[in-house]
Amino acid sequence: MNWGAFTALRHRDFALLWSGQTLSHLGDNVFRVAFVWYVVTTTGSANATAIAFIAFLIPNLLMMLFAGAIVDRMSRRTILLYSDLIRAVMAFALAILALSNQPSFVLVITIYIIFGLADAFFQPAYMVIVKELIPEEMLLQANSLNSIGRQSAVIGGPILGALVVEFFGMAAAFMVNGLSFVISALTLLFIRYSYVAQSPTEKSTNGEEEKVGLLAEIKEGLRYVFSIQWLWIIIAIAAVANAIVSGVIDVGLSFLVLGPMKSGAGVLGLIFTLTGVGALLGGLMVGHIDLNRLRRRGVITFIAIALMGVSLLLMGLFPSLVLVATMAVLYGISFQVFGVIWVTTLQETVPQHLLGRVGSVDSLGSYCMMPVGLAVTGVAVTAFGVEVTFICGGLIVLVSAILGLLSSSVRSLGMKETTLSDRAETASKT
Repeated sequence: MNWGAFTALRHRDFALLWSGQTLSHLGDNVFRVAFVWYVVTTTGSANATAIAFIAFLIPNLLMMLFAGAIVDRMSRRTILLYSDLIRAVMAFALAILALSNQPSFVLVITIYIIFGLADAFFQPAYMVIVKELIPEEMLLQANSLNSIGRQSAVIGGPILGALVVEFFGMAAAFMVNGLSFVISALTLLFIRYSYVAQSPTEKSTNGEEEKVGLLAEIKEGLRYVFSIQWLWIIIAIAAVANAIVSGVIDVGLSFLVLGPMKSGAGVLGLIFTLTGVGALLGGLMVGHIDLNRLRRRGVITFIAIALMGVSLLLMGLFPSLVLVATMAVLYGISFQVFGVIWVTTLQETVPQHLLGRVGSVDSLGSYCMMPVGLAVTGVAVTAFGVEVTFICGGLIVLVSAILGLLSSSVRSLGMKETTLSDRAETASKT
């Protein structure tokens, strides 16, 4: 029987890692509900809520390149362990603050900045350790299972968070998140993992090897990314798509529901839930694919991006409940198919000693335009209306995907794995 993505759980150490992180994702989504509610109820300001999220996002983005270089130098398990423990302490600190009935917005912002910094180290370390714990032929199933765990948490976490806040208070929700980080850290301790530290070196003018500094390592990662055409093209297109999608969905969707759809918060919640359901289905679908038979990955990834654009376009053209709900599922499937195949491709083709840095460049490049997208969408909805914003946003994403497919490097990605791996290895040495 083909269990698809769940076959990755046969590997004990990955199963421990996945279990801990899935529980941690559940805690994160409980936390998000409580955190937003805490900031809104203690400040009464929409601007304060925006500032709080920016306080997480900006330090997170700025730290990513340094985090990637450190991930390539250190034990990935150690980095994940410290990241979990630091975030656990911050979650418990918020719980204490909530119990004190003396809210300090400055302290809340400080805590969330530290959250963002710790999270910047977690993401590249997790991508690398998955590759270290699972056989290469199981990478696609492992990444699919990761997405299934995340999306299950996205679906169930907010509901659980709302119940915890309603019956036990915001402090209890923060404590749930803190405990989820502690349990995640404990699972890391039981993973059989060995790491031999390797200090990066280079030849000096006299022929002797010298240690390479952190900035030099970051530059090496950037050079690698820009030396491979399909890599920087996909990151650039993803930056455009993420900027548009984050703005249209996070800002515009509520106005679409309230205005043209003439509905309320219940419908908005339903659409967000269906997006998560679609992403869950996407993870399950990709988990049944044989990695050795997955050809033309570049074409598949851009078809997925194009379908995201189509879903936004049709939401704007025909804002009825049935169609918007259907497009929400399509968007979720497309988003997850792109994400799983893309992460697997990076893990498979990027040399091990560069994977942390390349993963960080990918994250920074893919998400750096999101604050701009959020701001522009707000202006566009006010100036041109929400339907026009959805239509234009969908068209931009669709056209971006088509432009990406004009590259022969993108179209040939995945057609010949041995050639692709050799080319990536060669690029890392130049």
